Amino acid sequence: MTEGIAYRVPYLDHLLDVIGAPAALVAGAARGTSFIVGIDDPILRYGLGIVAGAGSAGIMQGTTAIARVASTKTTGGLANPIFALLELVSAGLTSVMAFIMPLIIAVLFIAFVVTALIFAKNKLSLGSKPSQI
Repeated sequence: MTEGIAYRVPYLDHLLDVIGAPAALVAGAARGTSFIVGIDDPILRYGLGIVAGAGSAGIMQGTTAIARVASTKTTGGLANPIFALLELVSAGLTSVMAFIMPLIIAVLFIAFVVTALIFAKNKLSLGSKPSQI
């Protein structure tokens, strides 16, 4: 909640970006490393985790920080609350989609299997009819 309020205050949001950038890199590296399983060599495992996790987190954090700086330069910080709102909405939609997309994919997969079975049944039944001359 504090972060949401601070992002609506010009220049305070930049301070949070300065603090958040290294934290995002560390969190991204830790998260990236946690997903790598089956690699026994710790140098390779942690190296891949750092490159993949910290790299993607750094890109996202950097993009957000650059957008805020551009907003502050062009509007004097007046548009920063709009960026904060857009960021909040997109984060919420991403969280909702993380729950909904597996369900949508499951329904689509079941529909595909049913359609394939119906198609196969029709194809087999057409081939077994006696031909009429």
